[in-house]
Amino acid sequence: MHIQKIVGSKLERLNWNVVMAVMAVLFLALVICPLLLIGRYDFASCDDFSYGGETYKAFLETKSFFFVLKSALEKVKEVYGSWQGTYSAIFLMTLNPAVWGDEVYHITPYIMIFILVFSEVVLGKFILHKICKADWPATITITAIIIGCQILWVPYPVETFFWFNGASYYTLFYSVMILYLVSIADNFMLGSLKSALFSMPLLLAGSVFLGGGNYPTALLTLEILACMGVWVFLKNRKNFIPFLVNAVFLLAGFVISMIAPGNAVRQQANVKTPVIESIYKSFKAGGQYIVSWTTFSSILLFLLLMPFLWKAIRRCTYKFKYPLLFSFFSMGLFCSQFTPTIYAQSFAGPRRLLNIIYYSYYLLMAVNITYWLGWAKRKLDTQLQGKNEITAYALFSGIFKKYLIPYMTVIALLYFFSLKNYGTDKLSSFSAFFSLRDGAAEKYYQEHLDRQKILMDDSELCLGIPEFTVKPWVLYFDDIEADASNWKNTATAKYYGKESIWLISQ
Repeated sequence: MHIQKIVGSKLERLNWNVVMAVMAVLFLALVICPLLLIGRYDFASCDDFSYGGETYKAFLETKSFFFVLKSALEKVKEVYGSWQGTYSAIFLMTLNPAVWGDEVYHITPYIMIFILVFSEVVLGKFILHKICKADWPATITITAIIIGCQILWVPYPVETFFWFNGASYYTLFYSVMILYLVSIADNFMLGSLKSALFSMPLLLAGSVFLGGGNYPTALLTLEILACMGVWVFLKNRKNFIPFLVNAVFLLAGFVISMIAPGNAVRQQANVKTPVIESIYKSFKAGGQYIVSWTTFSSILLFLLLMPFLWKAIRRCTYKFKYPLLFSFFSMGLFCSQFTPTIYAQSFAGPRRLLNIIYYSYYLLMAVNITYWLGWAKRKLDTQLQGKNEITAYALFSGIFKKYLIPYMTVIALLYFFSLKNYGTDKLSSFSAFFSLRDGAAEKYYQEHLDRQKILMDDSELCLGIPEFTVKPWVLYFDDIEADASNWKNTATAKYYGKESIWLISQ
């Protein structure tokens, strides 16, 4: 009996908010670790060769960083006129890590995971801690859980973390967009003129960079900037001119990308959708993906977050007056990410684009839940104050304190049950762990090394390459084909200095 009292007393004194924050960080670490561990078996494929061929050759011949950059800029110029206008994205693609050595490509998942996590941590800190005045445990818990679930459930992990060409084009630009918008909000919406001017050089570089990236991200950035611009003009007008300069630089970069001659060449292979129809189909696609992504597991996640989001807004002074308008408007921003590809290519977008839209789905849901909770809190406060009663937060705080641990335990158990029911082989971290455990990742990489020996042999200019016998889900993206004239074959052959290569089926 005495021991029970001591244990009970210690449990009462335990700061459960800190405990939850620590558990959330451990969850995020467990999600990330298998993906980092399997990263050592990552290697280049497909467009990594087509865009990196000239820079790879320049590095082999000169070992000069200057000549590699010169080759990269020449490739940007060539592609701008022949295929697409996304100049900063093409520049990155020409400098994929394999250019500096096959083994250097292993850093790809480390770069992509780090920049995604870093950008969303910065976003969480800004919105939750700085704007909503949430304490650090709540901020850490919410941010870590959202990022962990984004990474765990991302639909196509190989294209968002492991294949440099696709990951740099979408995941990296998505992450830079978040950092850029947070910096704009912090320095121009909330900061002084001095802080706005001090941040200008870096933000102008960011404007030019994002303007030359993928069109869905560039368009979304411009849309959000337009909303920010209205706020700056009305609330912090002294910063409006420098803000406008940044917006003009971004718009100019976007226009330069859009008017590239190469876009017209590429468009010949696609059928355009009229603008109004594109917008309609974007809303339709957005609604369909929201429904398909709102699974039992994601509902459990949002239920898990609600007590922490409620806690996060307790000191927030924002009024949350228009929840329906906010939800409709944020839904429009979310859906607009589908518009460029629907307009230009008449489909919702490639898998690597769907990955970053999936990340934004979690942000859309979390922000909307927070807004509606803030609206409900304001309504309850108004009613309770009229009756000279306590605040809405105080009314529910006792309930949360008493039932939070059982509530969290039930939700966590249901969540892990849902993972098992869903099938863990299609969850990024589980799939990576299984490929490491059964040796598939090691075998896959060894077969790649065997291929490398064949490709690096200068005595043969026309040769067949054996097919992979294992293809780990988080590592394998695509391969050459039996037809030597296929673009993937010709790009890979040129990269390695061969006349022709083809795939030999096992």
